[in-house]
Amino acid sequence: MTIRNNATHLGSASSPIRALSILILLFLTSCASPAATSPTSSPTKTRAADEETHGAIDSGRILFAVEGSTSSGGTELRVLDGSELQQVVTGDPTLAHVAWAGGNAIVYDSEPTPGRRVFRRADYREPAAEPVAPDAPAGSADAGVSPDGMLVAFAASMPLDGGAVGLSVVPVQGGEAVRVTPPNAEQVLLPYDDYPSFSPDGNQIVYLQVTTASDRGDPLTGDLLVVPVSGGTPRLVASEIPSPGPPRFSPDGEQILFHRENSGGTNLSLWTVPASGGEPRELFAVPPHANAFNADWSPDGTQLVFEWYQDGWDRNELRVSNLDGSDTHTIWRGTSRTTAETPDWAA
Repeated sequence: MTIRNNATHLGSASSPIRALSILILLFLTSCASPAATSPTSSPTKTRAADEETHGAIDSGRILFAVEGSTSSGGTELRVLDGSELQQVVTGDPTLAHVAWAGGNAIVYDSEPTPGRRVFRRADYREPAAEPVAPDAPAGSADAGVSPDGMLVAFAASMPLDGGAVGLSVVPVQGGEAVRVTPPNAEQVLLPYDDYPSFSPDGNQIVYLQVTTASDRGDPLTGDLLVVPVSGGTPRLVASEIPSPGPPRFSPDGEQILFHRENSGGTNLSLWTVPASGGEPRELFAVPPHANAFNADWSPDGTQLVFEWYQDGWDRNELRVSNLDGSDTHTIWRGTSRTTAETPDWAA
């Protein structure tokens, strides 16, 4: 989702998901503030089954953030490793868009002071964090990490804060950011570049260029483009995508996964397009009352993890399926008025 403020990062670009976000925010503002909870330096067991439930995965680890009415009152992290679910209290209510950065390291964007920035934790279980590009424009967000864990690509500005600056790349340990895509020539809101994701060989970045957006900054239409990590002329992969979501290269580099409004215009579903360009293909049908979005590949490319929301729910859940939608099952379901955000599946 591309809501450009530090109050909400819930849901996706579709109106049903925005409605869920608004419901959660209204609930939170109508309740008394929760008791303060100190950040923990180690994961704890998952909470009781009647409050939060989870399944298992066959390989790898899935990292995701949990927002909304959590037990700590702020954003928390979850790591599903096999059948074990680890819970980490971050102590950071503005943390969003978390991603693996090699080993136990993670990157995310946050706003401890005015203006969002990208941070790195050397260990997701520890609270210590450092900005990866302290000199980048305020509003940096939506980071992706190269497969070797050495580089971070991020959107270099928040469009609702002013002009769209483009994408930049920086060493994951910190350093000087190098611009990969140019700023908007007129320094206005649209178009803007977002959601960078590296190819498996680390040489290319696929990203979403938002061409029209709502008043809240949510993408209404956009194009998928691929650009060399060193910069250069972007190559168009797919255009005029309705309600587009973050793109992800497949582990073999042949396909790009993303969500979009389906052909009937009723909800969000998961699609792929050849990385070389071509006709996008819907992977499986999603019922009209439901939405599948913010997906990632399993490390072997045979499964997907994605967020799932149905009309009338006060939360979302994470599901895993085969590429054709078979063997779909829930791997995480939270408490009332909580949402799992941007799952990242790594080996």
